[in-house]
Amino acid sequence: MKTLVYSLLVLLFLSCSSKNDDTSINGNTDSYRLKDQNITAIQNESKKITLGDLKNSSGNILTYTVTPDSKITFTSEKNSIEYTSDQIGIETLNVTATDGINTPITAKINITVKEAESTSFDLIEGYDFYDPKSDPNSPTVLLPGESYTNPHYKTTVRRLTNPTQDGAGVSFMVNEYSRKQSFNIDDTKILIYAEDGFYHVYNIDGSHYKKLQGPAGDCEIDWHTTDPNIVIYTDNNGGLKYYELNILTDEVKTIIDFTKLADVKGDSNMTSIKQIWPEAARAWTKAEGTSSKNGRYRGLQIESEGFSFLGLIVYDQQENAIVGYLDKADYGDKPDHVSMSPSGDYIVPSSTQNGVGTRAYTRDFSSYVQLHRTSEHSDLGILPNGHDVYIAADYQDNEGQIFMYDIQANQKTEFNHLYQYNSGGDKPINAVNHYSLKAFNKPGWALLSTYSSANPLNEWAQNKLIAIELKQDGRILNISNTYGDHAKFPGKNYWAETKGSVNRDFTKIIFTSTWFAGRNEDSNAYIIELEPNQVPNL
Repeated sequence: MKTLVYSLLVLLFLSCSSKNDDTSINGNTDSYRLKDQNITAIQNESKKITLGDLKNSSGNILTYTVTPDSKITFTSEKNSIEYTSDQIGIETLNVTATDGINTPITAKINITVKEAESTSFDLIEGYDFYDPKSDPNSPTVLLPGESYTNPHYKTTVRRLTNPTQDGAGVSFMVNEYSRKQSFNIDDTKILIYAEDGFYHVYNIDGSHYKKLQGPAGDCEIDWHTTDPNIVIYTDNNGGLKYYELNILTDEVKTIIDFTKLADVKGDSNMTSIKQIWPEAARAWTKAEGTSSKNGRYRGLQIESEGFSFLGLIVYDQQENAIVGYLDKADYGDKPDHVSMSPSGDYIVPSSTQNGVGTRAYTRDFSSYVQLHRTSEHSDLGILPNGHDVYIAADYQDNEGQIFMYDIQANQKTEFNHLYQYNSGGDKPINAVNHYSLKAFNKPGWALLSTYSSANPLNEWAQNKLIAIELKQDGRILNISNTYGDHAKFPGKNYWAETKGSVNRDFTKIIFTSTWFAGRNEDSNAYIIELEPNQVPNL
């Protein structure tokens, strides 16, 4: 009887062993498993797919191969992939896994790619007023990573910054300024300014990437115009050297040294800015300017170590040369700030000095166009015809009339339709404005961000983010409220001002808000994302 039972057990064991050695599609070993999957993906959107186990039962890493592989990339986890397809339909991926010991096993992943459901909507046009506090579901505070959809404008705002976690003792983290481009060239990362003067980089999804080591204070920091992983900066309050910082490797290299030039205005015997002004120690825009769109030209004001104004220069980085300069004696007192026009054809110093104001000089300073009689909140951008454009408000003649100036055409246009409390009024907007014309790929549009200490807020353009078309009687597209409250602490909340900055395609906006609190220490950066055609091409 014992012999019979033993024989039966041996037969059963051999039978089981024979079955395990037989490899087939979706077969499994005792060491690891793999199974077929049916997955749905959205056209042109990345889909993360876990292939199977990371390790076998002995702890050895599994190796996966996937065919075809033209639409996949392996993630850092090694057992998952990111799949992206621009074609609607069904595709099958063949997956093989091996631990190098057992027989490789295979499975299939059937992916159905569907068209994305449209979430686009038309932005409300015209003189539209909405009180965000009227929504009973409006959150009293928005925590880092949380979002809120405005029931009236339908746009969704998401809080980006988290000073408590990412700022190491700072109370606020915001975008630096409306005239600065906050987004890198591929819109994957964002520059953020912290209360202690240091800069941080956030990923577009809201995760904190790193605190930058080196750039600090008013250091003219800006993204590289072609490389998404490089920022350019100088010393705090300007220096005679500019640097590139690779945010991936933390490598720093000097790219400009104004004491080691190729020439000055074609004179190869002049190789240092100190040959023009021996006291020169600072070359900067005073923290409000930018280079030309392609990064080649920089318009800078030159100062001594003690901040005495010496003059203006245009620097050509491609040639490592000063192509034009203007001495203080031929200009006047120190300007409030200076910037290069997007085309690189003009340097635009902006001064409050009587008789000087804001001018657009040619690169060689041989002539200029008078843009405004003083210096105001403003920005420089591009019109659909390719011309450089300047936008500001005229508080001297028209109590705050917003206007634009086509520099190449030497033509001023007043936006009379913005000059009112409501659709039938004739008074100026009762709010302070900042402008961002950095949507270079969407020429002819400006982002207008406003803030007001009025109480109550009852005007269409108060505490708003608005896209304005740069032409007489152009469209007004209401994007969002700003959720700020400047009436609580008037005059004591500079960093709480809404200084909206738009990306190059006018699909992403970053702005500062206190979420109805009103103080600097309540300030954070928030993001709104738009569909590509919600602000249309012109």
